[in-house]
Amino acid sequence: MFLVAVVAIGVGFRFYHLENKVYWIDEVHASLRASGYRKREFADLVPRDKIISLAQLQEFQRISPQKGWDDTVAALAENAEHAPGFYLLLRGWMAAFGSSVMTTRALAATLSLLAFPALYWLAWELFQCSQVAQLAIALLAVSPLQVLYAQEARQYSLWVVTVLVSSAALLKAVRRQTWQGWVLYSITIVFGFYTHLISGLVFFGHGLYLGVLEKWRWTQRMRGYVFASLGGLGSLIPWLWVYFRYQNTIGEWQAQAIPLDALVKRWLLNLNAVFF
Repeated sequence: MFLVAVVAIGVGFRFYHLENKVYWIDEVHASLRASGYRKREFADLVPRDKIISLAQLQEFQRISPQKGWDDTVAALAENAEHAPGFYLLLRGWMAAFGSSVMTTRALAATLSLLAFPALYWLAWELFQCSQVAQLAIALLAVSPLQVLYAQEARQYSLWVVTVLVSSAALLKAVRRQTWQGWVLYSITIVFGFYTHLISGLVFFGHGLYLGVLEKWRWTQRMRGYVFASLGGLGSLIPWLWVYFRYQNTIGEWQAQAIPLDALVKRWLLNLNAVFF
């Protein structure tokens, strides 16, 4: 009963007042791309010599008959530093349920619920203990960081799910040593990369773990990991082509140098926010 109560509270946190919090710039960009508008197009259509109403600005964050899926793909291609998976889901979600702030954020909140079974699976693969798995879910349910990202119309709640599922799939493949297990792991790599390109660091970490486990010998497990990783990475080639094809349109923020102390502070803040 305790776990049910904690999870219920966590779910409530994720959907509480979604429409009342500031819809900040990254979420605006998410709606803009999903709706099929490019940054330059937005700049050309919005007059700069007069005051713009909120309703006028919101028109660029809504699905319209003039903008189809091809426009969404084109907008994503010009911002290829962001993997397209979540934004394509958002496009379909907005077409089905509307484009309000609450509806748009509800996609991320709904996807965040998939983290509960994913974490249970991972904890079970690690410890084979239901009590540990339940404790992990309870911590996830009320983690401030997880609640924060679940309430943002961005890809991070989905990314958490892909990280958890891929890690659990790796452990299962290592334990069972079947080709089906490695195929499943390879599929999770595909979903991970198309959710967030930084997933490469996660899969590299998986390789380090397996290398230490196998003492860097070319074992059946290492072969399974390498072939599964190459298969998953191969699926990313089309988007890598898009990335380099439109490299000159990629967000300017990537060219800005961030001081090391600022990065360390952000890392520590995020680590602390997992629990407090």
